[in-house]
Amino acid sequence: ANVALILTNRSWERNLVSTLLVPNRALWWVVGGAFVFLALALMAPPARHLFLFDELRPLEMVQAVAVGGASVLWFEVWKIFRRTAGASAGS
Repeated sequence: ANVALILTNRSWERNLVSTLLVPNRALWWVVGGAFVFLALALMAPPARHLFLFDELRPLEMVQAVAVGGASVLWFEVWKIFRRTAGASAGS
């Protein structure tokens, strides 16, 4: 969810999809690294033991992705509302 919010927060004027189309190699290195280290921490037994994480069940992973998606979705809706409210106020 935090990585997705970083991606959606890149622009207050454009939606998430259009911001993803803007080239930014450093961003993709950071996002890729974050996902690799998160996957290791959640799935590799030595890393799970180090961080005192329990093994995640598939339903828990689906729930985590759904909550992360919902956090981005409400923010994208809020950006659209903010843009349309600002456009109508400026008219």
